[in-house]
Amino acid sequence: MTPQPATLSQTFPWIKTPLVVSAPMRILSGHKLAVKVSKAGGIGFYGPGYDVDPVPAALRTAREAFALSDPAEVLPIGVGFILWKAPLEPVLDALKTYRPAAVWLFAPKDEAQMQNWVYAIRRSAPGVSIWAQVGSLAEAESVVRLDVDVLVLQGGDAGGHGISGRRGSVMQLVPEVVDALGRSNGGSKVPAVLAAGGIVDGRGVAAALGLGAQGAVLGTRFIASVESEAHAGLRGAVVGARDGGSGTVRTRLYDELRGTGDWPEQYDARAIANDTFQDDVSGLSRLRNKELYDIAVEAEEWGRLTVFAGTGVGLVKEVLPAEKIVEEVRGEAVAIIERLGKVYAS
Repeated sequence: MTPQPATLSQTFPWIKTPLVVSAPMRILSGHKLAVKVSKAGGIGFYGPGYDVDPVPAALRTAREAFALSDPAEVLPIGVGFILWKAPLEPVLDALKTYRPAAVWLFAPKDEAQMQNWVYAIRRSAPGVSIWAQVGSLAEAESVVRLDVDVLVLQGGDAGGHGISGRRGSVMQLVPEVVDALGRSNGGSKVPAVLAAGGIVDGRGVAAALGLGAQGAVLGTRFIASVESEAHAGLRGAVVGARDGGSGTVRTRLYDELRGTGDWPEQYDARAIANDTFQDDVSGLSRLRNKELYDIAVEAEEWGRLTVFAGTGVGLVKEVLPAEKIVEEVRGEAVAIIERLGKVYAS
């Protein structure tokens, strides 16, 4: 029998189940979005990525939004960092001072860097729940030895950055990791498991629970939220997308053209395959493609600009307040679970 981790509701007492988590998307997931998701009973993550300078002010403002006057009170949102480029010491200072409930760690240069971050946070901010995003069974088995609290299992369907060339989905990744944790536990702490990648509605959340996850992470769906910091054109590109399975692609092209090509080689990103990508496939030189991309930046022409999105993007039909998204997704998942229980009960 697979040992069960401590319930997330013990660590995050404000949450409602099924649990909906908003991903810490760099640039897009500001503290306002995180606050609204948590107030709706989910867990919202603010995503500074590797730009840590705004973090203190953002977390201070988030504390004010929850009317937290006691410095010892936990701030009921999380904050996510991209390890390969983020400086550690300012992060430790922010965690100690503003006490977010959780920290999400992603994209280390190597295993040693992930270990360094986890151990440093344990020493400096022992009350913070540590989440680690991984994309394979091997990566999960490595990270779990660090006694992290939550594993975010990101399948290849996910939008934005992940392990380069990742083709597997949460359908395979979640049950395999859950089974492996049960076999190799050996009495050590079992982290909670969340599913991420291609999930945008209650159907995806219900499926994630069936696979063995304790909740689901949504990224692309929250781009099309009122509180996201996405440009209106980016929101429009997400809402207007169709056939996300074939209309998105994993590539490093957009990073190269937008000036973020310094990502380590082991990472690429899933984005909508727009005119920029099609021109690259057709043989347009990178130099000319870059010129066209820069022109599109000035013109705010989203038919060429980077739109990181998961394969579920075709299911995103409208821009809604974040609280409404959480409530609708959770309600749909509950209805599906209840209906299936009635249909298949014997």
